[in-house]
Amino acid sequence: MSNAVFSNRYSQTSLMITDTKARKAKPRDKTYRISDSGGLALEIRPSGAKFWRYRYRLFGKAGMFTVGEYPTITIAEAREIRDWAKKCVANGESPAEVRKRDQREKLAKDQCTLEEVSKEWIAKHESHWTEGYYNQVNRHFEKDIWPNLGHLPVDAITPAQILAELQRVEKRAPTVAVLMRQWLAAVYRHAVATLRTDRDPTAPLQGSIKKPKTKHKPAYSIQEFGKLVRVLWPKEEPIAYRTTEIAIQLLALTFVRTVEVRRAQWDQFDLESDTPTWIIPGEKMKRGVTHIVPLSHQAVALIKELKTLTGNRTFCFPNYRTPTRSMSASTINRVLERNGYRLLFSGHAFRTTASTILNNIGFDGDWVERQLAHTPGNKSRASYNHAKYMEQRRIMLQWWADLIDVLRLHEGTSRPSVPPLPAIVRQAIGADHPGANASPMPFDDRLGTALH
Repeated sequence: MSNAVFSNRYSQTSLMITDTKARKAKPRDKTYRISDSGGLALEIRPSGAKFWRYRYRLFGKAGMFTVGEYPTITIAEAREIRDWAKKCVANGESPAEVRKRDQREKLAKDQCTLEEVSKEWIAKHESHWTEGYYNQVNRHFEKDIWPNLGHLPVDAITPAQILAELQRVEKRAPTVAVLMRQWLAAVYRHAVATLRTDRDPTAPLQGSIKKPKTKHKPAYSIQEFGKLVRVLWPKEEPIAYRTTEIAIQLLALTFVRTVEVRRAQWDQFDLESDTPTWIIPGEKMKRGVTHIVPLSHQAVALIKELKTLTGNRTFCFPNYRTPTRSMSASTINRVLERNGYRLLFSGHAFRTTASTILNNIGFDGDWVERQLAHTPGNKSRASYNHAKYMEQRRIMLQWWADLIDVLRLHEGTSRPSVPPLPAIVRQAIGADHPGANASPMPFDDRLGTALH
């Protein structure tokens, strides 16, 4: 190497900025720059901020590209970015415009990940989902899908990847796995509609996850139900916290869905009128239709007692660990299990038991179905049924509460008698029906007053 070449390279190297020189550069009254090499310079502003700047010419016009701030961008990184910017200029492009384009493409790519598209789909449907369903969908995506697949673009995910996640969930909860496949299919329909992809990797997976057959707990006879009632209304030791006992007892008296008891809120109850009611808003109901529950005297007494315990909360049955949330979904069934009813009875079984007994005893099946909130799909008809059966259901629920009183106070092994049927029921079923001449228990002032 000639002395001239060596001298030139040594001169260039000696002029390049060192980290010490960059650190010690002090601000002045005006912005100034310290040259590095290849058009790169460190710009020091009066504020003390220091920025790497790259000077270039493109199509005969001078340009200045901001590489980044020092010391966030080190000297070595600044030189790498300068080299990239040089290639942009060599290709006839402004480095700033290339950077903006790359950022737009990255943003667009990020918005096409499964997590982002899923969140968009959930937000689109949130307004017409119940709070419980919305929370369920969110919870399972967060727990079962987003951790492994959420960061991937929707267009890059394969059926095999989705199947692997669904099979993992299936081992724990087969029903949830079925729901996850349905939800993912809906997410991909949304992705196709918004031009994020042109394919649905869930389509080949139809039938790959089998929904287990639902095994509802069998309905109890009056005698069997009586044994359970005496457990749920203990004479001595409580079976759970008092609020949990009241939740189970209210479930027995009204046979609404378990979730509707757990998430009951104080503003849903009218306890002071001559016709006390519990109005469950449509957004809290499985079918999205408002459900009006007439309350028996016994139910009103329970709710008033509950108000002294949780009346300062939003939820009537708050979660013990997190009072701003409602009672856990498993609480009621866990209490039943601890008291000998594991695999024998559940919160849902109150509904089947009440339906069986009331239908067998002679109550109109339409009253029972309406009280179970088995509404038809036509919502105007559902509204009509609210008005048509309200007083009949009030009579029926008061009789049901009186029956529960009879059963909880019954002692011995003999078959308990049932309260006399209301006149409206006796007239409807006729004298030949087995329940028409049911003999009542001897009067006991601890029983509610039925509307005969």
